[in-house]
Amino acid sequence: MTDAKGIATPLQGGLKLSKHGSEYMDNPLLYRSIVRALQHVTITRPELNYSVNKVCQFMAQPLLAHWQAVKRILRYLT
Repeated sequence: MTDAKGIATPLQGGLKLSKHGSEYMDNPLLYRSIVRALQHVTITRPELNYSVNKVCQFMAQPLLAHWQAVKRILRYLT
C-alpha cells in the first residue's frame, strides 16, 4: 500500500457487498483490526461513516471483496 495512489471516493459507486460471492479472507484478524482502526478515524473524518459502516457489517466472515473495499477506503485516506 505504500505505492498506492489516492482516489476521490472511499467506495465505488453502486458497489453491493454481500455475504456470498467470493472466497473467504485468509487472515480475518487483519481485516478486523484495520476496520476497528477505521472506526476511530470516523471521529475526525465523518465522510467515512457510510463506507466504514458497510465494511463493519462483514467482520464475522470477511470475503476478499470486503477486503478490497477496505483497501479502497485506505487509498482514499492517502
